[in-house]
Amino acid sequence: MGDTLTFTVNHRLARYLFCNHSEQQIKSGKKAWETPPIHEIKSWFKSQWLLLNSDRYLLSETQSIKIWETIIKNSSEKQQQTNQQGLTNQWNLLNKYSAAKRASEAYSLLKEFQIRIQKLSDYPLSEENELFIKWVQKFDEFLDQNKAISSASLIDEVCKGMKNNQILIPESIELQGFEEITPQLQTWLDFLISKKSRITLTPDPNDNLPSLIKEALPDKSVNIYSFNDLKDESKNCANWVRSIFEGDQKVGIVVPDLENYRRILHKELFSNLDPQSIFPFEKRDVPFEISLGTPLSKEGMIQTALEIISAQRNIPVDKLLHIVNSPHIKSGRSDEDNRNEFETRILKEGFLTTNLEQIKKQFTEESSSEIKKVIDLLIDLTRNNLNQTPSLWAKFFSTLLKNLGWIFGSDKSFSSHEIQCLSSWNECLDDLASLDMFSGKMTRDEAIKELQQITSNKLFQIKTKEQSIQILGLLESVGMTFDYLWVMGCHSECMPAQPNPNPFIPIDLRKKLNLPHSNSERELQFAERALSRLVASSQNIIFSYPKRDKDNEKQVTPLLDCIPTSTEFPYKKSHRLRDHISSLGQKKLELWKDESKIPPSDYEIEEFTNNGLRAGYKVIKNQADCSFKAFASHRLQADIFELSVSDYDSRHRGILIHKALQLFWDKHRTLNALQSLDSTNTLRNELERVINKAMQVATDRIKNQHHFKTMEQERTISLLIGWMEQELRRNEFEVKHVEKNEVIIIKNLKLNLRIDRIDITPEGKIILIDYKTGSINSNSWFKDQIQDPQLPLYTLKLSPNAIAFANISQDNLKWRSIYDPTIPNPFPPNSNVRIPAEMQVEIGWPSWNNLLRYWENKLNPLAEGFTKGQIQINPIKKNETCRNCGYSMLCRIAENTSNENNLEN
Repeated sequence: MGDTLTFTVNHRLARYLFCNHSEQQIKSGKKAWETPPIHEIKSWFKSQWLLLNSDRYLLSETQSIKIWETIIKNSSEKQQQTNQQGLTNQWNLLNKYSAAKRASEAYSLLKEFQIRIQKLSDYPLSEENELFIKWVQKFDEFLDQNKAISSASLIDEVCKGMKNNQILIPESIELQGFEEITPQLQTWLDFLISKKSRITLTPDPNDNLPSLIKEALPDKSVNIYSFNDLKDESKNCANWVRSIFEGDQKVGIVVPDLENYRRILHKELFSNLDPQSIFPFEKRDVPFEISLGTPLSKEGMIQTALEIISAQRNIPVDKLLHIVNSPHIKSGRSDEDNRNEFETRILKEGFLTTNLEQIKKQFTEESSSEIKKVIDLLIDLTRNNLNQTPSLWAKFFSTLLKNLGWIFGSDKSFSSHEIQCLSSWNECLDDLASLDMFSGKMTRDEAIKELQQITSNKLFQIKTKEQSIQILGLLESVGMTFDYLWVMGCHSECMPAQPNPNPFIPIDLRKKLNLPHSNSERELQFAERALSRLVASSQNIIFSYPKRDKDNEKQVTPLLDCIPTSTEFPYKKSHRLRDHISSLGQKKLELWKDESKIPPSDYEIEEFTNNGLRAGYKVIKNQADCSFKAFASHRLQADIFELSVSDYDSRHRGILIHKALQLFWDKHRTLNALQSLDSTNTLRNELERVINKAMQVATDRIKNQHHFKTMEQERTISLLIGWMEQELRRNEFEVKHVEKNEVIIIKNLKLNLRIDRIDITPEGKIILIDYKTGSINSNSWFKDQIQDPQLPLYTLKLSPNAIAFANISQDNLKWRSIYDPTIPNPFPPNSNVRIPAEMQVEIGWPSWNNLLRYWENKLNPLAEGFTKGQIQINPIKKNETCRNCGYSMLCRIAENTSNENNLEN
């Protein structure tokens, strides 16, 4: 390369040329050599501008967009103030950040194509164009007043420096990978030519590449394949790579729509090139690299940092637990027992959100727990209500994270990935700090919003050694050559791409200058040139496309019509672990059968027979639903902690109604008492009293939510007034017991029960009542396997003459009952449950004693199965039971029916 400066269109090509040069030097026997002068062109211009020692400073992209955003915001507010009709102008509704970004892009186009802002007025202008002209004038004024320059003007500034002999003029330069030379860049090149500099363009954008016609490809292996969908295409591409790759070839996978393919292609290449890498404990290197980075905000350790600094005093429980358990801070790397205890305690409370001040009270002042330290620091954070500059916020956030042990500490060694991630995060903090002169002071929320935007826009690409297999976008592949090349996603909707013109440039001007992405003709020319370049870059080429993407049919791009689509794809052999496991199914494997029973220990037998289980009827209900569920819940003591959809859900409403009715019937025990309240119009007042008292006793979840509490009181009053109308329709009764505790022994299984209510009729007949505030299914009392055994179980203890569900739910107030046919109906008409005809024969109905014996015969095997240790996975209603069960990770029933091997996911 000699003294020639080589400029590349992007960093990827510069790295590629560096590696190629190093390989050539090694092959020639050299052990040391001079670093070749290869530069990404924008970086070089920036380095040369710094040599000027100018009194002006260069705006970063973050600063530039912030200025545009401020200009747009001020313009929008001014428009709103001058709106005579008092209507909100449509520009007040736009996303100001997105508008600022597009305005910045439009400004760069003006500079690159040397369009003076005054020239825009020579064309028909839309409202967007007129606004943009005003914004540009404000932007240029800001640059002049603050002695700043935009990165879009770097080439012009460097050219001025060379004219003034402040920057050395290179004798020879080579431009590699440029498919277009903008007028701005051409002006600089013309100046160099006038100074006798040698200019080489590789390739020359003005040269016409050969068209893609069949006759032009006789010496190349070119094939087109279609696949079912994107996943199938990626899987077969991985098969191909594994088949042809031998370690020293350069393999390219070019994907125009790389963002859409990235995740699935990464997964398939990993699982095919190194099947063992799918296991989480395997940390292995594979010889491929994807050029497209991901937003820094998507990285796990950055997500943790953003969650911490954005914490509020009332914090969602799942967010708090995520922070405390995060391995990226010290608390998540230590105190495992304390963390488990803390998580259990928080989840048992059942709140969606929790107050940090209340959490702090759970720890003693002497506690040295890392969790307490997290809580203390988060409280200090939430108390910071200062308005301060972005740089002070950046320093504050950095100190807070360091105190939490975020990516700091001697208790952990950090990977290269984490260190590079930290470096990118620090760059983002620097960007935040650089907003001081543009934003002034701001609140914590405003600072966090800026930082979230910065981290979302910053792409993170981990730096590794140059890999033999490269996954690239169309632009990144410019200037590279490959031994083997696969171009994916070549369907008509992607090549050529849809135009994406900048709305701030007048339409006629876009057409006249043929600006990037301005029209279909421009995109067609780009796609044709890109395909021709790719074909020239390798002797072995595969084009592919998915026949379907989601619900959309796809067709191969017409630009490849000259190449016939191949029918049989030859590279079908897969090395994925899942495919090898499935192939073993045809061989004779050792069979292993789960034991259907785990006999209880002596300790458990003591609990079952003497002490009794507090869960009561739920033991029998779970055993009826699925014996494994009963085993997990009542023998393994595996608690289920599920976050409710709200802080006050149907379960808490049920508790409130139970408590209110208990208080009511404790005082007013007879139908006569109820009728008296109704006739004197005091029933509502009495219900208000018991409901208010029940709220104080049963729950404090909404005590600080005055409006919601009032609404909930009115809802409950209305509901219970409606229910009392159902009670008034009954014959005379007396409430003998409410919330009565009982003990029952069934097949040596001792259960502690609580019966909602026991009524007595004037004839001395016993009625068992259970309140239900959700859906009920009393027909399940008469099935071969009883699905809701609560009331039938109570009958074994008390031998009642009637049982009933009191269904107390909105728009569904009714009794569902069954009683001894030899006594008067103790419930309103049409509330009796009808026994199916076929079951009447089996039960021996209409004998009430026969029904009680039937229930006893159905419940005894359930109790016996539990005490003998039955653990079969036998859900009574597979879909419904398993959907509502929290033990699916223990029983793994889904793995028996899934067509996908979860090992790969």
